[in-house]
Amino acid sequence: MNSVVRVQSYFLKPDAVMHDQGDVVQHPERYVIGLHEREAIGAKIDKTHPVYPGTIVITDGYGQSALGYRYWDSLDMYWANLVGIMETLCGVGHTPVEATFTYQPAGFGLKVWGTESESESENTSANAKEQLVLYVKGGDGQIQAEWSFPKRECLLALTEGASAFFHLMKELGFGLFEGEYEEWERRIERIREAVLQEGC
Repeated sequence: MNSVVRVQSYFLKPDAVMHDQGDVVQHPERYVIGLHEREAIGAKIDKTHPVYPGTIVITDGYGQSALGYRYWDSLDMYWANLVGIMETLCGVGHTPVEATFTYQPAGFGLKVWGTESESESENTSANAKEQLVLYVKGGDGQIQAEWSFPKRECLLALTEGASAFFHLMKELGFGLFEGEYEEWERRIERIREAVLQEGC
């Protein structure tokens, strides 16, 4: 097993009705269209619609799965918020950074946990030891769920996921971010460079 972090985006199918959470997990193909399914997205998702329900799933090699089918929202705002959170996180270090879901009475955020200890090897960077904690808060402000991933791997996976999402939106002609795609790509690339240079 390894800790490779992967990020996948899913659009909710327009005709999908979710009553059974277990069935969604067991048979996601009945409910969602993965970002890699370009033809299906082009055929089934209205590119002029202002809202694109969906979710993001973050997994690692240990079987951990974050966010996912329980936390649906507007996929476009999910990614816009995550990019903003990552930008802020790179500037504030260990201070938690949060955003609210657009269509749920809850919020989500990122925080950094752990630093290099004196007993650990001097030639291993602190960045490699830090964990990125993703959490969801309920409407009452209490944490409902949280997941921890290697910070550098997770941030790079998130930038890759964000880039793939905005690239697909542009390629398929979605109108929502028309005229903004280059700016989103610049923002994502700045985050990626900061992570690679261990400035985040």
